[in-house]
Amino acid sequence: MKFKLAAWGLAVLAIGTLTACGGGGGGGDAGGGTTAAAAGGGAPTGTSVAVAAAAAPAATNTASNPNQAFALILTAGGAPVVIQSPPVLNFAVIDSTGKHVPGLTLFNAAGATADPNCSGNNVTAAIAKLDVPADNSPATWQSLISRQRMAADTGVRYAVTEGSIDPKPTATITNPATALTDPSTRIVGILEENATGGYYTYRFATDVSTTLLMADAVAGKNVATTSTQTANKIANNGNLAVKDGKTIHRVGLQLCYTDPATKAKVVVNPIFDFTVGADGIGVAVKAADGKTPTDYRKVVDKASCNECHGTLTVHGTRVDPNYCVICHNANSKDYTTNTTIDFKLMVHKVHMGKELTKDYVVNRISTATSGGVVAKLTNTTTGLVSGIVYPQAQQNCVKCHDGSASATNKTTQGDNWKSVPSRNACGACHDGIDFATGKGTTLGGATTGHIGGAKGDDKQCVLCHDATSVPVYHQDTMTTTEDAAKRTMSATISKVEVGATDGSVTVTFTVSDGGAAVTDSTKFTKPQFSLAKLVPGALVGESSHWVSYTGRFRTKDATKEPVLQGYSENGGTLTANADGTFSYKFALATADVAGDIRTVTHAHNVSTVAPYATTTWTGAGATVAGTGVNVVAYEPALTHRVGMEFQKVGTPNVDAVTNAYFDFVPDGSAVSTTRNIVTMNNCSACHAGVKLHKGYATEYCVTCHNQSTFDPYTGETVDLQRFIHKLHRGKDLPSIQAGGTFKINAIDFAAGRFPGNIADCAFACHKETGTKPGTTALLENAANWYKVPSKRACEACHDSTAALAHINGQVTAAQECTTCHGATTTFGLDVKSVHNR
Repeated sequence: MKFKLAAWGLAVLAIGTLTACGGGGGGGDAGGGTTAAAAGGGAPTGTSVAVAAAAAPAATNTASNPNQAFALILTAGGAPVVIQSPPVLNFAVIDSTGKHVPGLTLFNAAGATADPNCSGNNVTAAIAKLDVPADNSPATWQSLISRQRMAADTGVRYAVTEGSIDPKPTATITNPATALTDPSTRIVGILEENATGGYYTYRFATDVSTTLLMADAVAGKNVATTSTQTANKIANNGNLAVKDGKTIHRVGLQLCYTDPATKAKVVVNPIFDFTVGADGIGVAVKAADGKTPTDYRKVVDKASCNECHGTLTVHGTRVDPNYCVICHNANSKDYTTNTTIDFKLMVHKVHMGKELTKDYVVNRISTATSGGVVAKLTNTTTGLVSGIVYPQAQQNCVKCHDGSASATNKTTQGDNWKSVPSRNACGACHDGIDFATGKGTTLGGATTGHIGGAKGDDKQCVLCHDATSVPVYHQDTMTTTEDAAKRTMSATISKVEVGATDGSVTVTFTVSDGGAAVTDSTKFTKPQFSLAKLVPGALVGESSHWVSYTGRFRTKDATKEPVLQGYSENGGTLTANADGTFSYKFALATADVAGDIRTVTHAHNVSTVAPYATTTWTGAGATVAGTGVNVVAYEPALTHRVGMEFQKVGTPNVDAVTNAYFDFVPDGSAVSTTRNIVTMNNCSACHAGVKLHKGYATEYCVTCHNQSTFDPYTGETVDLQRFIHKLHRGKDLPSIQAGGTFKINAIDFAAGRFPGNIADCAFACHKETGTKPGTTALLENAANWYKVPSKRACEACHDSTAALAHINGQVTAAQECTTCHGATTTFGLDVKSVHNR
């Protein structure tokens, strides 16, 4: 068998630069499957791997099925892992046509010139074992490779040990000539390619059978030292593989390569769980069928992370939390802050963010230095708190962890969050509690400490916090605006009529509670109704927009005159009808003739700050004291929309399930044109149905948030398409990076950041498979983002001086965006193509 020695390389593992990725939550001790003996040992023979891959290209493609990297070796009769002194891995990398991907390296001396997609290296390996404590504490992964970055505390960096990858060559660190035949002389890993056989062999540099403590390791031998990291070392630190046929081990790879068939960049993290017998052969953990290799331990699935993060990518090539846990162990710490970076603790803290009791920062040299990951950081001078704002309730643990039968991303230990409580996992969020003393502060601010008193281990946690009570505790603390299960009342609008002689607008609707009809109007609060019309764009190519009939003027800044806001009203007449329906007749106090949609000419000022308080506003835009000009022409042939919000009467009152809305044409003709770009069902991938400002349905939000409405603090437009884009791009906005700000309603969004790829518009927000609230109907205009690009939408994110000059220069007598950026453009600058670059 002839092997080609691939080039070698080193990628330093930058522990601590993790952005918010899902996962964590206590470790379970129950296995995910049974073990079975491997069909053979060592490397597979002949072309068996290549034949197996070619037989089922869709299934063996490692881009879509990463763990096939190891499963194919088993199929071919080989063993993916052999634990000699240093381990040996056999793995396959298969393209989309079922063929071997050739030429992968450990170190790419030519960098981007040779491989633009993976300029540093293609392969990185790591290995760990699963430690199962005898005291009922959760099982934890322990890396068999450790790294120390510093020899001593220099005041800003710390001598810590962290789980690490196997060292790889660099331009200055290479193996001696004896490294292949004499592992004891090996400094960095070795990658061999068997192109004919269709697989690779990776030979670890780190011995996992003989103890090498960090104190005995040689600094700079296999990982570079720097002026600030003067004692970089790699050792097993006494963490060895266990050849008892029972202890679970895991190997994982960071693979980065270009698919030869599609030319697409692929980044995946194959993992392989196994036991080791006395012969050193890795025996796969198998599923209940006794055949299929499976993960022994899986608390969270990367698919859950990717619902918010798109394609979660950390450190460049870490894309699966089940790989991350190999290095992010309980005793791993961040060398810049001396903070624990155990995966479940770190990820919980990052997602808890600003709601933590204590600060939590990783990969940040000092509090005066920007960068790193800031879950929560308090400025000791100003008291200003910065950090992450999670887009839904943290108590909704099943967003990330779900082991139930109905779970979309079910995992074997997905229910550990409720069945295996621990001080580590629970204390990550409940960080004000000191379990060693039993004292401390709760998340609610109480100084009652831990009701159960001091706890030195996890033995008794489950006695009070069992699988039944933990979900109740979490759900009880979720507000009704965060927990859709607590909202039971809903409304359905059946028709809207405009009086032919008086211009009155009357809405007919029904109400139900848990599916049962409600005919008593005292059971719910008097609804608020909004009323808007859909106006075609004034310029050729310009998109339509909503205009509100029920606006108001307001300011919250005594130095700024009132601005127009979209709003709703409930001053009209509510009637309970004999047939069980209800009707609401609009007051339309904004009309010259109250209630007449044909005569809307003004909006009232509701300011409470001087000199613009209610009746004293007489400045620009004012008509008579207390009102401002707002003419909304009645156009009965256009599509109109009514939106509705109300609450179920109780102690306290509880919002309705969502906002009802209804499109109609006043002249009685059928609705042929509407504007439905995004649905809250799409938003819920990250926001989980949480109330956003006043609404639960974007279809309701747009009736107020349109391009003629503004923020009463700053005068900034609150047109939904504009401010939502800016809010989500946050700190990455060119205008923010140039020193600007972005505030709405006195909230500074300049520090926000979208958790996924902001350029991937269709990932969550503009998903064309999104459906309208409570229905299976698709959105009519979900494809507008690339079919009808517009000035207002595009300039929201592309707000640099140069970009705005370009946009404004092209919008003259017409919206010419589609000429270059539309779906059918011949310039190659269509929105989809540009955003995918």
